[in-house]
Amino acid sequence: MTGENIICLSSIDWDFIWQGHQEIMLSFAKAGNKVLYIENTGIRVPTFKDIPRLKKRLINWRKGFGGIRKEQENLYVYSPIVIPFPYSRIIRPINRFLFTYFIKKWMNLVGFTNPIIWTYLPTGISLDLIDNIDNKKAVIYYCVAEFSTLVKSAKKIEKTETRLLKMCDVVFAQGEEIKKRCLRYNKNVHVFPGGIDKGLFLNSPAGGFKIPSDMRGIKKPILGYIGGIHKHIDTELLKNIALKKPEWSIVLVGPVQIEKNIFKGIPNIYLLGEKPHRELPEYISHFDVGLIPYNINDYTNTVYPTKLNEYLVMGKPVVSTPLTEIAVFNRQHGDMIQAAGDAENFCESIKRAL
Repeated sequence: MTGENIICLSSIDWDFIWQGHQEIMLSFAKAGNKVLYIENTGIRVPTFKDIPRLKKRLINWRKGFGGIRKEQENLYVYSPIVIPFPYSRIIRPINRFLFTYFIKKWMNLVGFTNPIIWTYLPTGISLDLIDNIDNKKAVIYYCVAEFSTLVKSAKKIEKTETRLLKMCDVVFAQGEEIKKRCLRYNKNVHVFPGGIDKGLFLNSPAGGFKIPSDMRGIKKPILGYIGGIHKHIDTELLKNIALKKPEWSIVLVGPVQIEKNIFKGIPNIYLLGEKPHRELPEYISHFDVGLIPYNINDYTNTVYPTKLNEYLVMGKPVVSTPLTEIAVFNRQHGDMIQAAGDAENFCESIKRAL
């Protein structure tokens, strides 16, 4: 596909942890399509922890025309300023005007016509944009999460998502559980799990990847994790593994989004912080086992962890908690992934993986 105009309503900001959202849109841009990537407008009312992100949004808004800046060839990023109350009847008309005014004005200026609208967000503001863009070529929803489990106003987002599903030309679901739900409202649903840039992970330099400086001195075996250290990580599981096996090193590579002292006093757990996406192969190449230590809940049971692909493409054995999508993957690929729910069985699985 080339020569198309694509509006992407993303659920993450462009500078957030690199994921399929950015990778897919960058791929479209490289193929000769013009892409307007709209940063996250939110599914909930923000809290104090969102203040740094909101400050950054204001800075990014000032970089371009009404918040729209050219990131690279064929790729434009919109950092919208909206009032952060996504379900308010009073605020929504104001946001509708603020949000769509600059987009439509920019589209007229640059000749951005007959767009494909691709949304990751099933919110009212997404519906408002879809309703206000004329001559749409197609509407696509890529459902990557069970959003109703992430917000207090579950019924409101379920209502807007149902309307979105009914109007879409095609729906992509991250996994089988999400597909089942989406099929109730749209028959053109396809499972499209997270992918990776194979070139990045397979093109190792001559002699292999050098060990990153902050991994030097960490003793093997190294049990590694890449991604956000967030509320869905089973921190108690990691603590118990570390205490049971002090000879193992647990290395967590990614931004810490929970209490930073949660692993204080456990010397064999290492928090290395967020790294540029291009550097992840260097870290994974020096893991002995890749970990997916998610809590089991309604949200994580709809998640397909892209890190699974990143571990496997680099030839690393994987141990995970028993997520639904891991069970689906094992049925399709012959029980390739070790799955265990408690520290004792997780340790046994790691031993087998090693």
